[in-house]
Amino acid sequence: MTFAPDLSAAPGMQPMPGGKKPMTGDMSAIKDYVLGQDGRAQAESTVLLHVSHSNLMKTFFQEIRLDMHMTIERVKHKLEFHTGTSAVSCQLYLLDENGQTMSECDDSRKLGYYSPYDGCRLHIVDLDPNSCSAGGWLEDTSLVKKYEISEEAYNKRENTYRNFRAKKLAEDPTWTYQKDMAERAAKNPQAAAAAGLMPAAAAPKPKVEDEEYLAEEAAKIKVGDRCEAAGGRRGEVMFVGKA
Repeated sequence: MTFAPDLSAAPGMQPMPGGKKPMTGDMSAIKDYVLGQDGRAQAESTVLLHVSHSNLMKTFFQEIRLDMHMTIERVKHKLEFHTGTSAVSCQLYLLDENGQTMSECDDSRKLGYYSPYDGCRLHIVDLDPNSCSAGGWLEDTSLVKKYEISEEAYNKRENTYRNFRAKKLAEDPTWTYQKDMAERAAKNPQAAAAAGLMPAAAAPKPKVEDEEYLAEEAAKIKVGDRCEAAGGRRGEVMFVGKA
């Protein structure tokens, strides 16, 4: 049986803004079927399952899309790309939304045999004692050895902040890093503004030494002209000359 929806607008229907034709009942039904209840396309044999891992206590994979016709072995191979656990080194358990075990999954069975539904969870038990995720190595950063240096070795170094600070305090007991940066910014405000050490607006403008500064612009202005001051305020020119 062939389903051929009517794609033409019904007689008397007015075009929508932008020249688009209104959606017919058949087209609206197709759209609802494709999007599904939650706005996503999902076939009848598709199930959305959460995935947890025995070695990954802080990691939770949400709504992995799986097909009911997949064998458990194929499911393991698919999950291997998500968790890193080899398909031959894991055991799958199907849990309900409350975390209660529904069944232990056999590789030869298909996923649909265990009747999973959206919101259930597949729990992976990693059977490999040498797995890279064993013992929290993929999540616990405290297990990673950090670089350490002894106080004696650090004190032997010359270009350190500790030596720099000691030298500055010997020159000025009131020295602070903030004070030092403020003094540097005051000596060269343009460079400080360019480096982001102070806002560009806060940098003082250089002193004008030219006696005829802006004389050409002032010659075009006369008393009584309308003007706009800083901030958008408008007014009338009352004086033109040197101040």
